[in-house]
Amino acid sequence: MNQKINFMILDEVNLNFARILNDVHLENLPNDVMPNFGPKFMEKYIRFLTQNSNGATIVAYHNTKIVGFLCLRFKPLYLRKLLNFKAILYFMNSSRKKPRLILNLIHQLINTSTKIHHTCEIDFFVVSKNYTSKGIGKDLLAEAENCAKKKSFTSISTKTKNRRLLEFYLRVKLASVVSTYSINGQKYTNLRWKI
Repeated sequence: MNQKINFMILDEVNLNFARILNDVHLENLPNDVMPNFGPKFMEKYIRFLTQNSNGATIVAYHNTKIVGFLCLRFKPLYLRKLLNFKAILYFMNSSRKKPRLILNLIHQLINTSTKIHHTCEIDFFVVSKNYTSKGIGKDLLAEAENCAKKKSFTSISTKTKNRRLLEFYLRVKLASVVSTYSINGQKYTNLRWKI
C-alpha cells in the first residue's frame, strides 16, 4: 500500500471525535444499529470501553482522516444500560427511513452474547469504502489481537453478515462457526478464533 496508515488506541473520547466515528460508521454500514443512536450514544459507548479496561477502540487514519476503526470489548455490555431517551428518539427518527433497523435492534436486545472464558468480542469493525482491500482491516484485526493478548485473552469472537469478511475469518484466522441466524432475510454468522 502506497499510503501510510497509522493506528491509535483511544484512551479518551469527546463528542466531536465520537461524531466523526459515528459518521464513518453510518457512511459505510448504514444498517448497523449502533450508529443510528447518534454521536452522543457513540461517545457513551466508547467511554464505557476506555474506562476500567472494559475494551479498546482502535482507529486507523490516513493523514488526519479516519479511514476505519474497530471496537473490541473485554467485558459484557448490555445495550439497555447505555440507552437513554434521547438516544431512543434519535434511533426512532433514523429507523423511519430504515425499518429493518428495528428488527436488528430487537434481536440485539433479546440475544445478548454469551461471555466465553478468555474470549473478547469485536462489536464494531468498519473500514471506509475508499480504503477497502488495502490491508487496513487486516491491520486493525492484528492491533485488536495484540490488545487482547496483552489482557491475557486467548480468543476473539465476532459476528458478521459480510460474506467476504466471513471467508477471511474462516480462511486466514481459522475461525470456527459458533452459530448462525437470520434477521429479515440476512444471514449472520457468529465466529471465534484463537489468537
